[in-house]
Formats: sequence, C-alpha cells, structure tokens
Amino acid sequence: MYFTNLNPPYRRLIKPNDLAGGLWVMGNSTDLVDTTSTNCKPAMIPINIGDCGITGLIEVDGKKVEILIYPSVFSEEINIRVDEIQEIILEFQIFNLYGQSVVEGIIGKGNNTIALNKSMPNGLYVLAIRQNGTVVFTSKIVKQ
Repeated sequence: MYFTNLNPPYRRLIKPNDLAGGLWVMGNSTDLVDTTSTNCKPAMIPINIGDCGITGLIEVDGKKVEILIYPSVFSEEINIRVDEIQEIILEFQIFNLYGQSVVEGIIGKGNNTIALNKSMPNGLYVLAIRQNGTVVFTSKIVKQ
C-alpha cells in the first residue's frame, strides 16, 4: 500500500478499512522482509507517541546546546529537556494561533515536565524558548 500512486489525481483518500487492514497486517505478520535484496520496505511497526519528539540546537551563553521537546503531539503535558545549562536562564511560552500566550514558565537543567490546562482546546500551538528576552528556539506542537 503506497500513500500515492503514479496516475492522476496523484493522491488517494485513505479510508477506515485501509487503516484496519494496516493494523491487521501489523498484528498478524510474522515474516521479516529482506530489504537488502529487494526493493521492499520493512514491515509497519507501531510507535509510541511519546517517541515523537522535536530536537534542535540553541545557543546559550555562546555554547551550542541540544534541546528535546516531547511528545510533539500531547494531551496533558509536554517535556522540555536541556542537559548542558548550569543555571535557570531559559523561559518558555506557548501561544495559540491567535498569538495569545496560554502557558509560560522557566526551564531548568534536565527534564522539565509542563502540565497544561485540561480545558486548553485541541489544536496547533507554537512553543517559544527565550534567553534573556530573545527567542532562541520555536516549534509547533499539537494538543490532541
């Protein structure tokens, strides 16, 4: 099953039975696909939504630091992890698509779990990370 085909209209609408078929294959397939000698792709495998994260590099006090935000699709909380900073010098702010700030706070070293308001509507949001008032990282996140 391919997400597209080579004939117009070049797109397919994936229907509920397509999803059910894919889930059935994942649940019942025991054969491994040899991708080295064929053009076949590996079998579908489910992933944990918590594994869907956003990584990036930010500059903190002249030093490149990796930041990890997970999951990028969340329901009640997100995690922001920054390992290589020594002091609490980063701030975060989450905006809705109207540009209104809905959550803000401070990020410390290590893993920071941010509990979000359960009444916050589902949808697309923008996460901004600041150092000394200057935005050093932005990302889209989705509440489901």
